[in-house]
Formats: sequence, structure tokens, C-alpha cells
Amino acid sequence: MTTVKIVIIVNSIFTLLVSASLNELLGMINAYQIILMMPLFLVTLPANAGMFFAQLMSITAFEVIDTKPYLDRLLRLEPTDPVNSNYEAIGLESLYLLHNMGTLVLALVFLLL
Repeated sequence: MTTVKIVIIVNSIFTLLVSASLNELLGMINAYQIILMMPLFLVTLPANAGMFFAQLMSITAFEVIDTKPYLDRLLRLEPTDPVNSNYEAIGLESLYLLHNMGTLVLALVFLLL
């Protein structure tokens, strides 16, 4: 066998192994998103579950710093109430997308710059 054939075979096997593991990772991310959005269903949750989901949302959104005051001053946005208490429980505390994105807004601004 030539070297090119060996490289192609090894590359094909490696691609199959990596794609299988990435499919598992994608499945776990999808399940995590479904679990995270559970408070949006019309099910009454206890307060400790609401606090748990709020912490999960802050981890998921990479909420390092609170960007809401800065965005209010910069874009002259008026604070709004959440859609309902279920949205507030998972950290979606505003009608504005920029508020709900949190620190990700700063990452996008730096990426564009």
C-alpha cells in the first residue's frame, strides 16, 4: 500500500470516530437546552427549582458581568418587565434581546471590532 492510501484510510477512520463523539456532544447540548427551558412550560415550580434554573442560565449565558446598566446608558433603553414569572425564573428578565444575551453582547462587539 502506498502512503497516500494509508493516510486516506486513517483519516476516514479518525473522521468517523470524531463525528460519532460530536454527535453525542450535540445530543447532550440539545438535552441541556430542553432542561434549561423547562420553567417556560406551564408547570408550577418550587422556589428552589427556580433558583437552580437561574443559576444554570447564568452559566449557560456565560454571565460574567452584569451588562444591563451599561446597555441602558449606551442605548438609552427603558427597563421592562419580563413576559411572565417563568421567564424571570430562568434569567430572561427583559423584553430586550440585548439584556437577555448578557456578556455575549460584549463578546460580539469585540468580535466585530
